[in-house]
Amino acid sequence: MFRRVFESVGKTWEHFTHGGEAGSQPWDSELNKHKRDIMMHATALEDGYDNEVKIDAIQKIGYLACTGGPEAASLAGNYIASLLNNLSAKDTSTEIKVESVKAIGVICHQHKENQAKVERLGGITTLTHIILVPDVPRLACWVCYTLAVLSMENPELLRELGEIQDLHMGFKIISEFTWKGWHRNMAKVMIRLIGYEGGTGDSSPEL
Repeated sequence: MFRRVFESVGKTWEHFTHGGEAGSQPWDSELNKHKRDIMMHATALEDGYDNEVKIDAIQKIGYLACTGGPEAASLAGNYIASLLNNLSAKDTSTEIKVESVKAIGVICHQHKENQAKVERLGGITTLTHIILVPDVPRLACWVCYTLAVLSMENPELLRELGEIQDLHMGFKIISEFTWKGWHRNMAKVMIRLIGYEGGTGDSSPEL
């Protein structure tokens, strides 16, 4: 185990130290540490990098967007398209897909601009497809969470979701999955938010 951790750290370090003298990278002139680190980690989202490096980078981008304030979150929003591509690519590993959807949820939490960007990029279709075909429980659970984030104070999106055929059944199936470790069953939250089964249709969940 320690060998794998060491190798992963080594690959990450090699990634960030490869390919340029001081001052030659776009993040070298960025004074905001959170934004600088996001820019550094985002380069690992490109093709050709080891899965462990990508997973680490995605996790760090989400964390930095969460802790770095609105400016960091806005910058992280520039990489939503790459994260969505991870979800739709057939050759992407399950772990990268899970970390990608988690990162989207974090980047979009209480950030209207990033939420709107997911919609503009067709992300709702990508996310709801996973609900309709929930063959990877852990991924489906995190998609429910991210859809709840996107639905906060967004009644138009809730109406759109309510009109998608078979989405209710998808949420019902996922609601029966194991939600151990979660504060709430987010599939049941979505069922209530959309107004299925006599739900309230409240678009302001506490996440």
